[in-house]
Formats: sequence, C-alpha cells, structure tokens
Amino acid sequence: MTDVQTIQQIKAQAPEDLWQFLLALPGSFEAQLLYGLMLSGIVGMVANYTVNWAKGDIAGSLVAYLFLENFRRTLLSIVTFAGLAITSIAAGIFMTGAGAFVGWANVLWFGAANGFGVDAIANKGRRAEWTE
Repeated sequence: MTDVQTIQQIKAQAPEDLWQFLLALPGSFEAQLLYGLMLSGIVGMVANYTVNWAKGDIAGSLVAYLFLENFRRTLLSIVTFAGLAITSIAAGIFMTGAGAFVGWANVLWFGAANGFGVDAIANKGRRAEWTE
C-alpha cells in the first residue's frame, strides 16, 4: 500500500475536532477506493447501455437513456452501486488476509463488472416494441 492514510490511521491521530477529521477523509485510502469503484462502475453502466443499444433493445442516445427517459432507474442504479461499493470497502475485500492491497486492476475490474450488472438489473430502460 502507498503512504496514503487509512481512516483507521486518521482516527488514531485523534483530530482535534470534527472538521479536521472530515477534511482528512477525502484523501484517505478508502476514499480513493470509492473514487475508483464509482468511476469504473460508470464505465460498466455505459457498457450496459452499449450492449442494449447494439442489440436494438433501446433506441436513442446515452444521455436520453440515462437522464431523460429513465432518470429514476438511473438514480436507482447509481445509489445501489454506491451501496455495493461502500459495503465492499467496509468488508475489506480489497485487502488480503495479511493486510496487503490487492491492486487497482482488481478494484477497477470489480467496479466495472458490478456497475454493468447493477445497471442491467435496475435500469432496464424502455424496450423497443416488437413488430412482425
């Protein structure tokens, strides 16, 4: 792992007040994991759109799919994925039993694969009607 502090290390320094602790959180290792997961999760969601668009299940642009036609479903996908990401970080799945970091490739792969899966389940979109 790098020289970035974990939340546990930040807590051990006993910040003098709440604001010092909150200001230190965005630079923590766990926050960096969350940033990586959220970015790769968005890539997975875009990949789900691309697959559905290529199959002809949906028509229209990515912006229309995510925000104009299916905003609530998109919000559901993002919130669900954020919960999955936070739970994964809290469970320590990105650390080995010895406390070593598993690597950014594993974090990004996990985020993209789960972003695709969550979006495929939660954000079905409007399916093109079948005609003969």
